[in-house]
Amino acid sequence: MAEKIISNPQVIINDELILFVPNSLKYIKNTAKTNVKSLTGGGNSVITVHSKDISEATGKVTFSIKATSRSIELLDIWANNTAENVIEISSSNGDIALAFTGMSLEEIPDLEFGADAEIEVTFLGDVI
Repeated sequence: MAEKIISNPQVIINDELILFVPNSLKYIKNTAKTNVKSLTGGGNSVITVHSKDISEATGKVTFSIKATSRSIELLDIWANNTAENVIEISSSNGDIALAFTGMSLEEIPDLEFGADAEIEVTFLGDVI
């Protein structure tokens, strides 16, 4: 059976469809790093011990937008909606459907203007 590449996902934030730059959407369900350490009992016996560093475990969503009057307005709304933004990512064929809750805008990004200018937006929040 052939598989299809997810090339045109949809992003909805707080029930509003977001217009974003194609191919700029990235997400991480859980940024917790895995630590792997070795233990030995002497001789040639070595085992590994694995643990998760949950001190930095967050969900992360990043995408780029253009500097339109609405997108600049949305940046302010998202920034003031700390820990309350909900981001839904889905594909038209139903292969992917994710919901990130408790999301905060990491920082208000530098605004760049121009026909080719892009503004990268990063949200951090609850792990899914």
